[in-house]
Amino acid sequence: MSTLTDRDDFENAYFHFIEAARVLAAPPEEACERLGYFNVAYEAKLDFENFAELFNLPACTLTIAHKGRVDKIILELNKIPDEVISYTAFKDESLERMSHPCWQKLREMAATLVSELQPFTEVNCWYMEQDRTNWNDTENEI
Repeated sequence: MSTLTDRDDFENAYFHFIEAARVLAAPPEEACERLGYFNVAYEAKLDFENFAELFNLPACTLTIAHKGRVDKIILELNKIPDEVISYTAFKDESLERMSHPCWQKLREMAATLVSELQPFTEVNCWYMEQDRTNWNDTENEI
């Protein structure tokens, strides 16, 4: 039986964090598609803020400079008008809200972050694939 390590915790958190950053960086239609068109503006903001907690994990390999960039994105997320992040279950409203001009600067900031984190993302992809392979090997032994 395997147990999660600090590295597992970080890599899992990073996997979700980078996806949240990709949603922020995406054009409105793609962001909505990634989140299933349901309450997208609110969910995109919430996901990024919540997954940014990965900086508090013991095995975090990201730098203080990365944290600074993430903090700036969170500050910008907090400037989003309430009517843009208010609840909606309608596809057209989610798309309209993600098309609001307040997202433009956020998209640029998130795209830069995603690009800068590419080496970490490659390691994460490798790690997650190894983890999956190891899990499959363990299942076959049972």
